Amino acid sequence: MVLSAPPLPIPSVDVLFESPRVRMTMQTHKPASDEEVNHVCIEALDETASIDDITVEGVLNCTIALLDSKTEFQTLWDIRKCTIPNVGLVCRLVRWAIAEKGRLDQHNKRLCIVLPTSRGPLPSVVKIVLRAFGPKCPVFVTTDLPSANEFMKTATPSESTRLRLS
Repeated sequence: MVLSAPPLPIPSVDVLFESPRVRMTMQTHKPASDEEVNHVCIEALDETASIDDITVEGVLNCTIALLDSKTEFQTLWDIRKCTIPNVGLVCRLVRWAIAEKGRLDQHNKRLCIVLPTSRGPLPSVVKIVLRAFGPKCPVFVTTDLPSANEFMKTATPSESTRLRLS
């Protein structure tokens, strides 16, 4: 008699937006709590290309559609391969985040940002954006992708994983 375990569910990954610069995906999975979690990953793909208006528009439109669906989600921004966007785009993102703050606070349950290991201006830009926006959800900023993935899987983030801005 051969016993076999039931097949493990293979989570599907939906590509919400893709350009040569950025890929935005959503994966729905069930952690140990048996509650479905929508995991949105926004990944910079090309460290030689600047983020442009078309890319920002695509990511914002997908995020608006997600907010309109009233779906809870958590977000991982992998910007290890991101160049510094121009000041106009940063201001546009901050204005958009502030305008959508109520809905983002209601539906985005966790935020993780993965930065490049090299010291540069990007960590300062991220810090300024997070200060201006002030998300209510647990926030974790790291240079280590395995730590980021662990944070995203944790059922209840500890207080030590909340971003502390000095």
